[in-house]
Amino acid sequence: MKNWEKYTDYLETGDFHVHTDYTEGSSSVSEMCEQAVMNNLRLICFAEHVRKKISYSYDELLSDIERARSRYPRLIILAGCEAKVLDTEGSLDVSQDILDSAEIVVASFHSFHYGRKEEFLSTLFGMLRHPRVDIWGHPATFLRNVELSAPETRSIIEACKKNRVLIEDSLAAPYRTHQDFITRARSLGAVVVQNSDAHCREDLKVIND
Repeated sequence: MKNWEKYTDYLETGDFHVHTDYTEGSSSVSEMCEQAVMNNLRLICFAEHVRKKISYSYDELLSDIERARSRYPRLIILAGCEAKVLDTEGSLDVSQDILDSAEIVVASFHSFHYGRKEEFLSTLFGMLRHPRVDIWGHPATFLRNVELSAPETRSIIEACKKNRVLIEDSLAAPYRTHQDFITRARSLGAVVVQNSDAHCREDLKVIND
């Protein structure tokens, strides 16, 4: 069982991928939680950018989240991380300490050092097999780098299903490409979650009444 499966009931009403001023965001944990309540969200996950060596204190982030849980008791507040995929084995750029602490792990592609399609696919399948990965973050950053056949697309979606990895349908403008892949994933029974990847409170997902 993956960690995200504890929160299946909140896939529609949660935002599982947001950032704060701990990394590249401009709003604090408390400000994001305040806005989440205003937006009718029932769950928010702080999936902060991580590396094996980070320039901020993840423990301080956890403390901020604990304080926010006391202040917003009706909002489920999770500590997560967004880790970059490193190599063709699907390794993640994150320390074991953070992996042990994170409740939700988002794995994303941000840069590539491979030229052949086979290496791209090996990297993706390796990441999907990683036991701690809950969400494949903004898949457009992978898909825009490789042209896939219909059978290859299907094999990727089936791997997501087999490894119980959520496919992110990102609301962030740079990642709204490849909606045909998201549509295909839904049609084949993969679990898709719509997240904001918000870096400020104004960009958080909104749940309409």
